[in-house]
Amino acid sequence: MKELIKAILPTPLKQKISSMRAKGAIRLEASRTIRPTDIFLVGHPKSGNTWVAFMLSVILSEKMGNKVTMANVSNFVPNLHTRGVRIKTYNDLPSPRIFRNENPRWHDYYPKTIYLVRDPRAVFLSYYHHWLHTEQTIHGSLEDFVDELLEYGCIRRWETWLVGWDQQVNDWVERAKRQPVKIVRYEDLVEDRGKTFREIVDFADLRCSESLVELAIKQGAFEAMQRNEKSYGAESFHGQKSIKGLFVRKGRVDSWKEEMPDHVSEKIGRQFQETMELFGYLKPGEKFKKSPSPVVLSYPSKNSSHARPEKIFH
Repeated sequence: MKELIKAILPTPLKQKISSMRAKGAIRLEASRTIRPTDIFLVGHPKSGNTWVAFMLSVILSEKMGNKVTMANVSNFVPNLHTRGVRIKTYNDLPSPRIFRNENPRWHDYYPKTIYLVRDPRAVFLSYYHHWLHTEQTIHGSLEDFVDELLEYGCIRRWETWLVGWDQQVNDWVERAKRQPVKIVRYEDLVEDRGKTFREIVDFADLRCSESLVELAIKQGAFEAMQRNEKSYGAESFHGQKSIKGLFVRKGRVDSWKEEMPDHVSEKIGRQFQETMELFGYLKPGEKFKKSPSPVVLSYPSKNSSHARPEKIFH
């Protein structure tokens, strides 16, 4: 009888039923796996995820009793790498647990989320330098790299799970209206690390001494993190990758002005203008030079359009 019903159901309805079952399975698994005290650190790669995770690890280390280094951050703040089901492998971690996930799948059920956002021009530049450390034999130019990110949202030979910068940012702006989400600008961390990190600690309800918070802020200075990396290495730049340079680079908010050609940064500004204005990365109505002829690529774009939310940062 079940097979007969399946045979006569129209394909769209069968797909809808399949989707509902999948969502139900995720909801059930998440309810069994996620603790009410869990905190999730989310952001596009190169938005300060490791930086904030490192400082939070200093806070967590007091309870866990181990020394934090740039090489063992995942021992304190594990990176789920899109797979929510991996949470169940960390049952031994004391509450509150903090997880990193640059492209989460269970985000509808996150009790608290710290969402990091950074100027996409700086993001793409830093991401390109990370790409140069990979084992790919052909890396291409910065402009090639940016063009592919703008067209597909990801680098198709690398982290294919990634979605477009604006798609992810706009999604979390909307989520913040219905879920406990604290949106943190990378630039605010650079400008006043102490104030911004204390706001993160308060939001996460990490009950710890002021001296421990001060220690985390001190060790979160870029110079201190670079010294730590030189002594212990970095979790993302192990083995041969470390020979090409440090994971912790400049930490500046505007190095893209020196390293990225104007016409490349303008491509980013044109595509992400509304979202960049929302976070103060562009002036309202900023004009760009006429766009050059688009590069014809062989795959359909993954990017999607979004309604413009009200401006929330100035």
